[in-house]
Parts: sequence; structure tokens; C-alpha cells
Amino acid sequence: MYKRQIHEQMIQMGKHADLSFLWIDYKKEHPNGYQLAQFYKLYRDFMVDTYGTSKTSMPVERIPGEKMYIDWAGDQPELLLDTATGELRKVHIFTTTLGFSSLVYAEIFLDEKLPHFIAGTVHALSYYGAVPKYLVPDNLKTAVTRHSKDELVLQSAFSDLETFYDTVILPPPPRKPKGKPTVENHVRFLETHLAEELKKDTYTSLEALNAAVKKIVADINQRPFQKKSDIRKSRMNGFEKYDKPRMNQLPGESYTLCDYKYFLKVPDNYHLEYDAHYYSVLYTYKAVSYTHLTLPTKLE
Repeated sequence: MYKRQIHEQMIQMGKHADLSFLWIDYKKEHPNGYQLAQFYKLYRDFMVDTYGTSKTSMPVERIPGEKMYIDWAGDQPELLLDTATGELRKVHIFTTTLGFSSLVYAEIFLDEKLPHFIAGTVHALSYYGAVPKYLVPDNLKTAVTRHSKDELVLQSAFSDLETFYDTVILPPPPRKPKGKPTVENHVRFLETHLAEELKKDTYTSLEALNAAVKKIVADINQRPFQKKSDIRKSRMNGFEKYDKPRMNQLPGESYTLCDYKYFLKVPDNYHLEYDAHYYSVLYTYKAVSYTHLTLPTKLE
């Protein structure tokens, strides 16, 4: 009977269906109940007996300290309560994970614009305390201007990030979703293990919401892997033992986000308008048909 109830919960969760998440809730109600391996086996047996189905997957080779995957979660859950109207506001979940240890970082933002994408990346690197060889963002317009088999053009601000951290931006090939299975799997994982946990409470500020995110992510990273033979033991243990020793040190200075505005020509008065202010440029730029203005912007 209980196996059928579990299956009904899996169906209700839809694309967020995650058996390990349901096992955690099950153990809270039944501390002396089945352990994870037995829980999985009983559910698989139920699926085979009832539907005659099973599922397999191929292992993926990963190199410690090599890649940090970056993405936004597809779901935008309504988690932020507007105390004035009583309405729940949608939020955006920024997430990163390291390719080998699977160490997770997550942060909530109000939108998916470039400053928040950059801020999330900078905060993630600070959380890891080290820099991987490659940063692998999804092919987001916030990060990648153009990406084909022959050419990769990064958004200017993200190119600055690449230079500052002395790393390489390596988006997966366009229109090839199998090129980024690691981050997509972890996005789905967080949509369940993070978002579903957050929905159990009410938050009236972004600070309170991110404080809750921090606690849940810390628990996820310390949680033992289900396979006893996994050499990583947990995400945090795998990070400390395998990933971090092979990553580069953080720069000694803080990253400053620059905003770029492009102009087709310099006007006769040699001043360029930006954010209701005018900035003078060299008179020689008057002869240039295409130029840009770069200004530092506060990074949240």
C-alpha cells in the first residue's frame, strides 16, 4: 500500500519527481523504517511488477577541479510574500555546481538580468574559495552574445569576468542539451530538494529567503551519497578532497562589474550621455564611427 502512495506522490511532483526527497520525508515519519537502498529496491520492484518498466543511465567521466556549471532553474516559484498586498512574488533560483564533487551553490534573485547573473557567479566562486579551470554557463543571452561551431562571442561584462579570474568561459555547444547534463540534473535536483523545502515556510524579504537557502544547501552538501562505494562520500567531502586542491586561488582583489554602452558616433561636443549624465571623451574619438563607454557598476 505504501509503495503505491509513494508512486502517487512521484506522479504529483511531475518533472520534480525525486525518490530520495520522498525517502527523507518518509524517514522523518518512520525513523526505524527502510534505509535508502531498500526503499529504492522496493519502489523499483513495485514499478516492474506494476508497469514492467526500469531505467538505466551511463556514467560520465569528470575531472576534479575542472568545471563549474552555471544556470538558472527553469521554475520560478512564488516564495516572496508582499506584506502590503498579501500576494506571493515569483523569484529566480541561480545555481552552480562543480563537475566532480557536485558541490552546490544556490542564490535567490528577483530577476535573471546580467548584473544578477554576474553577482551569482562571483558569490559562487567566493563560496568555493577557489576558481576552476572552466566556467560553463548555459547558452544564456546574459553570458553569450553569439555561439556557433566556428565562433564564440561572450557578453562584454562576462568576458571581463573571464579575464579577472584567469579562467575560461566554455559554454556547451548550441542546440546540444546533452553537452550540459551535469548542471541540468542538478537544476532538477534543486527544484525539488531546495524549492520544495522553501515552500514549507513564508518569507517576507529576500535576505530571509537566502538565509533559508543557505541552510538547505549546507545540508545538501553535507548529506552522504546514497552509494556507499562513492569515493566522494558527500559533496563537501568530495570538494575538499578532490576538487579544491586542483583549483586555482581567488584573486586578491574584489571583482567590479562594468556596464557597457555602445555609441555609433561621438557627437560634436565630445560628450556621451549615460544614465542622465554626460561624460567627455578625447576629441580624436570624433573621427571614430563606433565606440563604447565603460563605467563601473555596483555589484550586489
